[in-house]
Formats: sequence, C-alpha cells, structure tokens
Amino acid sequence: MFICKNCGFTSDKITAEHYPVTCACGATYDKPNGPTIFKKVANFARAAASHIAAGRPETPPAALARRQEICEVCEHNSGGRCLKCGCGVTGEGLLNKLAWADQACPVGKWDRVDKQRPRMITTAELVEDCYKLAALLPPDITRVLGVSRSGLFPASLLAMHLHAELGAIDGGTVVDVGHGWRRRETQTRPGRTLVVDDSTATGRSAKRAAGLGDLFAVIYANPKSPVTPDYFARSLELPHYFQWNVFNAHYRAGYDFDGVLCEDLTAEDERGGDYLEKIMNRPPLYLPRRRPIELIATARLSKYREATLEWLRRHGVRVKRLIMWEQAGELRNVKKAIATFKAKAYSETNLELFIESDATQAREIAELTGRPVLCTQTNEVF
Repeated sequence: MFICKNCGFTSDKITAEHYPVTCACGATYDKPNGPTIFKKVANFARAAASHIAAGRPETPPAALARRQEICEVCEHNSGGRCLKCGCGVTGEGLLNKLAWADQACPVGKWDRVDKQRPRMITTAELVEDCYKLAALLPPDITRVLGVSRSGLFPASLLAMHLHAELGAIDGGTVVDVGHGWRRRETQTRPGRTLVVDDSTATGRSAKRAAGLGDLFAVIYANPKSPVTPDYFARSLELPHYFQWNVFNAHYRAGYDFDGVLCEDLTAEDERGGDYLEKIMNRPPLYLPRRRPIELIATARLSKYREATLEWLRRHGVRVKRLIMWEQAGELRNVKKAIATFKAKAYSETNLELFIESDATQAREIAELTGRPVLCTQTNEVF
C-alpha cells in the first residue's frame, strides 16, 4: 500500500516495480528497502522457534481477517511482503506469520492473540459456547435454572439440549417453567439441578444464586472472581463486553448512530433523492432503552436533526445530547475529519466508552482521545 506522507494520498495499485514514484502533490519516493535476505532468514527463524515453543497456536479466523485488513493498507506492505520484517502478509500458506497466533506486528499494529484488546462477545459466540459447556456436564442433570436475565438464554439452550426441566431465578425466587406445553405430561426424572448464568464477572449475582441448585455453571468464568463455578465453557478475564447486554448495562457510553443504533447508510444512500425517507424508516440495530443516552455523535448533516430525533422517539430511545455535522457535507471526506469530530465530542464528556460502527474511525477516535472505543463492525475495543 502506497501512502504519501505529504498529502495523505493512498493507492494499492503502486507496488515495488513502480518506484521511484512521484505523487501528484510533487513528493518523490525512492523504492523502499526491506531487510536483507540474511535478516529475513534470521527474523523468520526466530519467529518459527517461538511459534513451535508456544505449541504452534493458530490465529482464529476473525483475528486473521483483522490482521489481513491492517496489513493490506499498511505503508510497509510492498507487494504482499512486509518491509519491516520481510515476512509475507497475505495470511495465506503455512509459512505466514499472520496465521500464527503467538506473533505480533513488528511496528505494533496488531498484537499476539493472547494479548488482544478487550472485545465484545457476540450472541452467536454465546450459543456456540453453550454447546461446549453442555458437553462437559454430567448426565444426571434433570433441571436447569437460569439466573434472570442474562442467564435465561443459556439456561434455555442447555435445558433443550439436555432434555431437562427449565426454571428461572428472579431475586432469589425460583419460578419453574417445566418442560413446556407440548411435553407437559413428561414425568420428572430423578437427578440434580444446575444453576446457570452467563458469567462470573464480579461474582455478586453468582454468590446469591449458586446455592439454589446442586451445581453451578457459567458460560464465561472470570478466573479472578471470588466465586468458582463447577463448570464453565471459557475462561474470560475483565474487561470484556457482551453483545446481549452492553447496550443496556451500567456502562456510561456515547454512541455513533448509523451502524450502531440503526442499520448503516452509505454515501450512495445520501446522494439519492429518497434519503430522508431512508433515515426515517431505517431498521433498528441496538437500542439502549434502560436510561437516556448521554451522547450521540453522528456525521449525519444537522439538517436531518428533526428526522433523527423522530426516529429515536419512535423507537423509545431517549438522548440527552445529539451532536450532528454542522459544516458542509463534503468536508467529511477530509482524512480523519469524522473521527476528529466524534473524538472532540467524546473527549468533552466523562463517559467510560464510545460505541462506533466503523473500524477505522474507532481506532482513530481511540488514538485521538486515549479512551476506549468499542467497534460493532469487528467487536474489538480500541
């Protein structure tokens, strides 16, 4: 990826054979020099040795795709090879460091998988991990109690999978659901009761609920929690965010609009003649309804303020402060203009988190503010 340091022009069409290159702004660049062949061999031998010593861990598909995206637009990428370490950066092949989970970018643009930033666990991952937990459970469980509310979803999945009775724990009270209407005459089998919650983040709710059954299980166990479950699917330290409750949990967060609160809109949508109708009827995505949103910072033009507020009212979302783009629309195309605009709004608050749809903007906002930004596009926290 060619990036002009003078004007910011980028192109993925310019490769090593095109050098020397003169940008339209007048800046001239000689062919970049990568490491020597001896340095490449030494770098790769070092990486291979540490990879073997670590047990040859493979980069998960989502993390691999993210590494590829970063390398694809990196100024040190020349024809699919890194000019810093000399390794291939296409993510393909057995001898490619991007596919090795224990490796890190030589200039710090991506880290080892075991040192990744906090991320958002998706509901789809929760479903997969529920089935992982089910495989670990003893066969004599005949009743599953979910801790209201976050524990109800995994408890329901486990009860169906185990063909067990289902119940809910609400404030210390057990409410039995049974086997459901179709199987209402099914006789209760002798066995043990399993209490289920989604996590033991701090252990507060776990302490109260665990004693209401014979066994206690969670999908995500915090190894530093004072409560140790009998069974869990994955070990997960704080901080982390769960897709099913982050938008209505205790976090004091600011929000992007398009791509977070509603389905994203494109530049083509804005240029169309029915843009106002589109924003009025955009399907919702994540709707924080528990309390008013402290801040929404969106690059939508301010002339659409009333339509935006009407959409929020219609979907039961309250907002204290809505900041929209006041300048000419074309100025949003200036490099980092939108990220700078949102970063300014975020930095003027004492909020704990900003939730952004676009990965590039999320990274830039985090860099500009030095504060956490959760990206709904990649489920990362920058």
